[in-house]
Amino acid sequence: MKKIISIFLCLTLALCCFSMNVSAAENNEKITLYLKSDLSGATYENCERFIEIKSGNIALDTVNRDDPVFVSSYVGDVYLDELKSGRTYYVDYIFIAKDGTLPDEINDSNIEFVCDKGCEALWYSKAVGTGADGSRIEVLLVNTKVQVNGNFFQRLFGKIADAIAKILAWSPY
Repeated sequence: MKKIISIFLCLTLALCCFSMNVSAAENNEKITLYLKSDLSGATYENCERFIEIKSGNIALDTVNRDDPVFVSSYVGDVYLDELKSGRTYYVDYIFIAKDGTLPDEINDSNIEFVCDKGCEALWYSKAVGTGADGSRIEVLLVNTKVQVNGNFFQRLFGKIADAIAKILAWSPY
């Protein structure tokens, strides 16, 4: 009788270990983000127009921040106006995990970017910090470069305007 009970307890312990591994594997779903470039007239307040979350356990961080999307001009200045056709902007996103935890490592095997023409994901990173209520949070930071859609002349004049702005922003000091 003691042998049967000990075998039963060993099997129960082994099943518990296997079930923990399976539940941990479900948390590491691949994150797929669709970056859009049809942003003419959008502002940082229209963050749903900038990106679409295709899969993954993340959402834009509207819990700890009022604005989870930051827009910078081509020269790096904060940009609060409407985006103009043909111009180039840098857009930063802050995502938070829906269940509170992100994968241990964020790399090319568990994140994928699908980009419109004119979009490019420059870098991404995982950060750990403190939420608004003082609790520990994990966030995903994504930086992208976007050339807003436009016709040939808008893109041409946008590149010229961006080059002039870059020259004017340059300083030897």
